[in-house]
Amino acid sequence: MNKIFILIFLFTQNLLFSQTIFLNENIDKFDKFEMNYIKDMTSSLNYNDIKETNFEERVSNRFSFGYINYPIWFKLELYNNSNKQNSFIIALEEPFFDSVNLIYEKNGAVYSIQNSVKDDILNRQQPHPNNHFKIILEPNETLNVYLKVRSIFSTFAEVFIYNEQYYNFNSKKQYFMYFIYLGAIATMAFYNLFLYLYLKEVSYLYYFGYSFNFGFWVGLFSGALYYYIPIKYIYYLHVCVPLALIFLILFSNKVLNIKTLYPTIYKILNLNLLFLLILVFWVPLDIEVGFTLINFVTSYLFLTYFILSFILALQNNAIAKYYFIAIGIFLITISLLSLMTMGVLPNNIYFRYLFLVGSFIELVMLSLLLAFRINLIQKEYENKLEDEILKQTKNINQQNKVLKNLLREKEEFLKEIFHRVKNNFQILIAMLSMEINKENSNYTKNKIENIILKLKSMSIVHDMLYNQKDSELVNIKDFFSKLCYHLSLPSIKIEASIDEFFLISKIVKDLGLLVNELITNSIKHSNYDDVCKIYLNIFKKDNIIIIEYKDDGKDLKNSNYKQGYGTIFIEEFTSKLNNCKVELTDSFEYYISFELEN
Repeated sequence: MNKIFILIFLFTQNLLFSQTIFLNENIDKFDKFEMNYIKDMTSSLNYNDIKETNFEERVSNRFSFGYINYPIWFKLELYNNSNKQNSFIIALEEPFFDSVNLIYEKNGAVYSIQNSVKDDILNRQQPHPNNHFKIILEPNETLNVYLKVRSIFSTFAEVFIYNEQYYNFNSKKQYFMYFIYLGAIATMAFYNLFLYLYLKEVSYLYYFGYSFNFGFWVGLFSGALYYYIPIKYIYYLHVCVPLALIFLILFSNKVLNIKTLYPTIYKILNLNLLFLLILVFWVPLDIEVGFTLINFVTSYLFLTYFILSFILALQNNAIAKYYFIAIGIFLITISLLSLMTMGVLPNNIYFRYLFLVGSFIELVMLSLLLAFRINLIQKEYENKLEDEILKQTKNINQQNKVLKNLLREKEEFLKEIFHRVKNNFQILIAMLSMEINKENSNYTKNKIENIILKLKSMSIVHDMLYNQKDSELVNIKDFFSKLCYHLSLPSIKIEASIDEFFLISKIVKDLGLLVNELITNSIKHSNYDDVCKIYLNIFKKDNIIIIEYKDDGKDLKNSNYKQGYGTIFIEEFTSKLNNCKVELTDSFEYYISFELEN
């Protein structure tokens, strides 16, 4: 009985600690196993050395040794648990290894396949950004395969074994997630670039610089961009990392207003800008040292902005709250990745890929932060504009008050002038009326009558219009009927046909003076022994006012009437009317039209 238990125990132990990986054609992907390994700390071991070495330490196929400067040798014992030949792909699923050697011995021959991050993808045994190797196993064959890996970055990766048929169909699908991620990041980046070009707000440009360079680094880190970029430029293109940090500093200083709130810290952060600019040129020359410095600066920068945004968020800074949440989520997820690459945390799917989720949330929230910030800026501008409007309104009201006082004084002054002018008209008319009775000459009497007529008409127009406001409406028929009545003399008969409509008194003043001048000129050029007949028609057609004027004078032809002062006055009055047209015949017939302004 004891022998049976001993046999069962030994069999169980053999299953639990067996180093052999059993494969067959029914296995598509073998992704959970352990590997034996040794550390080549002297970087001097070769195949002849390690094939005789006892691999005592074991590690999961998802491993992380942190930042080391020596190679790691892995040993995989593969067994084709099948009665037919099968082909498998051994995949080291990270692209950034400086060198990867796959070595195995078969039928007395040693086979060595080497990949490097600097090798063109098409020149590799398997054209893939990651390090993939094809192994052919005969029926029931056992094969020891050795992997020698060295990285100038962190030494972490996942080793999977694929069935060749499954691999050929699915090898590129692993980048589908990355392409979705990079497409979303590129969309947000270029959308904010468009907003910068449209709004000229520099924070959008900083966001574009940060998100574009960060997304580009993710493409390099994952190997997704290796299909589109010549391999020889891969190391040089890692300048995107210090560039992303430069734009992050510029963006954070702008949106958090660090320059105003924390001027001393702002100056220190600007020194970091200078250091990162140096790293932009250093990374292509020595990427290993460059990234060591970048890792230090990155930790310092994110922690600084995390603390600053937390302090500002406590002060109810709305933008800082968005920033704090965004940078906090990113810090947690990128810290998990960093600890995993350092070998502190195990390499698993969560610690490896959670930073993609965190960075995407961060970039989305920073984009929303910009939208919120623009709304705040717009509200601040509207508040300033409202304050300025209130200030200007107050000034205008004060000025209006002053103007009202001045207008009141002006009105009092005009009333005084009007009263004096009216008295002067009456005195002149009375004096001339007395003088006309003393004259025996008809010529002199007619001259004095013309003067009296002018004074009467001017007095009437003055009396009828200057008591009215410029915007007050005047009945044209009543006004000109009254004007013609007062201008009529025993030797003057005026036949008027006037439509009834209204015009503002400002226009009526000019029309009254115009008609007065026409009637005065008719009397002036008439035969003194005969009665002068005057015909006046005023009517409105649509938006046009038409004035027809003529008299029965016979002495206008061959006269110099058109060169007299009366014509000059008439031209002066008509020039004040909108789009006025004047036609004059030799028989002193006027046709005047003008348009009313809307």
